[in-house]
Amino acid sequence: NDIDEVIEQLLRAEELDILDGVVPEQSIREIESLCEHPLPDDYRRFLRKCGFASWLGHSVYGVYDGLDSRFPKSYNFSAVTHTIRARQTTLADFPNHEEAIVIGKDSMGGLFLLRPFHTDVIWVNRDDEWVITQSYKSFGEFLSCQLQ
Repeated sequence: NDIDEVIEQLLRAEELDILDGVVPEQSIREIESLCEHPLPDDYRRFLRKCGFASWLGHSVYGVYDGLDSRFPKSYNFSAVTHTIRARQTTLADFPNHEEAIVIGKDSMGGLFLLRPFHTDVIWVNRDDEWVITQSYKSFGEFLSCQLQ
């Protein structure tokens, strides 16, 4: 699925919140600096157009302004914040965690990880050990599935 079409579908979602205004390239580079590889083009395009997204119980982390008055202080859709926090706690023993960016969470503590080196997204959960619950060939496929 073409990422521009998927983003257009996202922009029609009910109760959608995204970053209003221009997404600074520096903010995208800050996310990119968390891993040793360039961000996949489809995620970069999502970041440029939306920054982050939250709709009907779903969210995709990205560029987020914690001072955005539309949201309670408890909200945080920052990929940088969530990735750093996860690397220090839950992801500390996840293989190659320094290459993954946290782009979302599920309600049970599972994480959606963008792996720029592989250009894929994996949904991981931890019980006694890490389990990949689902994988998506690309960020675009992940986003498309979240919209269904």
